[in-house]
Amino acid sequence: MATKSCMGGRNPFHSTHVGRARSALPSPSHSKDPLMNTQRTLRALVLGLGGPFALVACTNVAGVTQSICCTDPTKVTVTDPALQGSFNTFVTAAGNLNGAASGALADVTQSCRAIALDLGATSTDQAGIEGAGTTEEKAADGWCTLAATKIQASLVGSATTITYKAPACEASVNAKAACNAECSGKASCDIKTTPPVCKGGELIVECKGKCDVTPASVSIKCTGKCGGKCTGKCSASAQAPSVTCDGTCQGNCAAGTGTGNTGIQADGTCKGTCSGSCTGRPGSVSASCEGECSGSCEGACDVTSTGGSVRCSGKCTAESTPLSCEGGTLEGGCNVDVKCDATCKASVEATAKCTAPALDIQTDASKLVALSATLKANLPALLTILDARGQVFVDNVNATANLAANGGLLDSSKLGVAGSACVVVLGSGIVTSGAQAQAALAAAVKVKSSFSLTKLPNGDTRLAKK
Repeated sequence: MATKSCMGGRNPFHSTHVGRARSALPSPSHSKDPLMNTQRTLRALVLGLGGPFALVACTNVAGVTQSICCTDPTKVTVTDPALQGSFNTFVTAAGNLNGAASGALADVTQSCRAIALDLGATSTDQAGIEGAGTTEEKAADGWCTLAATKIQASLVGSATTITYKAPACEASVNAKAACNAECSGKASCDIKTTPPVCKGGELIVECKGKCDVTPASVSIKCTGKCGGKCTGKCSASAQAPSVTCDGTCQGNCAAGTGTGNTGIQADGTCKGTCSGSCTGRPGSVSASCEGECSGSCEGACDVTSTGGSVRCSGKCTAESTPLSCEGGTLEGGCNVDVKCDATCKASVEATAKCTAPALDIQTDASKLVALSATLKANLPALLTILDARGQVFVDNVNATANLAANGGLLDSSKLGVAGSACVVVLGSGIVTSGAQAQAALAAAVKVKSSFSLTKLPNGDTRLAKK
């Protein structure tokens, strides 16, 4: 009998990133590397389970075929029905973590490669980085090291600054609830009855009324009509066909009233009015958004004339439904097994939607046009991985791999042969993901470290020449 899976039918076992073969495991047993230790534990479990499992030995940790007992983990029924939900969520987490880790490594490599090539990297440089025997992790390190060197050389003698608002990821409340329901074997998890908490971030809700600021926060997230200063995007509406703009206008930019509001600027930005959507420069604040604000609002967030609800944080004065956790960690919700909930947390955060930051680059040298262009195009992806996902993502990957190796999921009397085999195989794949995530983070740090960093009073970050 096929089991239900949170993955919507996607089979992570068929992904090239899941269970990707790696070099032979090192023999010393005293390594301080947690990834190596976890991988060795997985291998030991394969050899020590005994019985029919030892005969089929299907795990890529030992380099043996998987086809006999784990062709599709989404269709495995474990021996103990009480563990079916935990098994299903682990399969889902494996696919999500593998996809996010390999995607992060690819994004970092692509961004650093583009920066280096745009700033003069040669075919000889490329051959040295992408030559025979180069791994994905080494390629990322090589391109980011070269990109950092090229950036520093370009900045010599200039006063370039880069300002941006810290990127954040939004973890879905519905995804967490669906995963928790899978843990418990129930049809659903009622997020209104047992709402989760967004620890360290802001809980975004759909409010059928108005959201107000709270004593703890002078501004709230708002997608609606802002009753105060708006930071982020301001969009025109039927009542306000054009909005005041100091930033990027997606629409028609025209001159406005006041000093300096001359319309389109030399760098392509708008300073005046915009008949579409205006995304403000990092650090800029609109005194008022006549249309719809999508960002931070220093005042009440209310419905527009065309909407019956707003998307906001803060205190909702009407019926509300939690949507996502921005910049924090979703905790609580439906009461399920602690280990299964931890797997859900890692899985949901791996699929969180992250918004890359817009960069405001100011430079005093015309020769830095190429540098400005490549940084605007490629630096945001690196900053998103560093500032939004960061070490927490790496820790989630490692914790989930450790759960497979040491968390009690590998009791063959409860999982059965196929279930035990799949947990070992997918756990080994997550170990690979941990190495990919750590490599992506380390490579991206090299580029950011080529600048000096300053935190501004309004929370923005400023990068400049060292």
